Amino acid sequence: MKKFLLFLFVLIVLDFSGNVVFAAYHVKINELYASMKKYDGKQIRIEGEVIGDIVYHRDGAWINVNDDVYSKRSIAEGNKPKGQNSGIGIWVSKEDAKKVKFKGDYFHKGDIVYVEGIFSSNCPKHNGDIDIHAKKFMVVKQGYEIDHDINLKLAMISMGFFIFAASGYSIRRFRITRPGYRRVKA
Repeated sequence: MKKFLLFLFVLIVLDFSGNVVFAAYHVKINELYASMKKYDGKQIRIEGEVIGDIVYHRDGAWINVNDDVYSKRSIAEGNKPKGQNSGIGIWVSKEDAKKVKFKGDYFHKGDIVYVEGIFSSNCPKHNGDIDIHAKKFMVVKQGYEIDHDINLKLAMISMGFFIFAASGYSIRRFRITRPGYRRVKA
């Protein structure tokens, strides 16, 4: 029985490559912000959508990851507006950053990534930023382009307002610049 427990312990603590595996907390980004002292310096796991731009630096890259309700299903895909956006900067290697094909924005659903790393509420390496230094980074699900339908009725109403405003401005400019026009002082 003791040998079995020892064997089980070794399997839990060591992975197959011989590296020591630390227990990592699987948390939401909102929870990280709410309990920064609890997770500061701890190994954590998050999963979310890559958003915005990737910023390359000398020895790595910054990636922003969102794990709110919109990272699973965007409003364009039928999700109802609710809650708030919650994202965090992830410091990754340049090689890991190059794995990302789609970054979330109006026209794209970003790649869903799994990040395991050390959370820092006041990172000394990055001038006190709140960040995660990734030890493990994987693209779980590749993103894609989002096709937005054009609301023809709304486009026509907007065009009508534009024409109305432009014609009003043009008439006023014509009256002011016409010869013989005098402005009456009040």
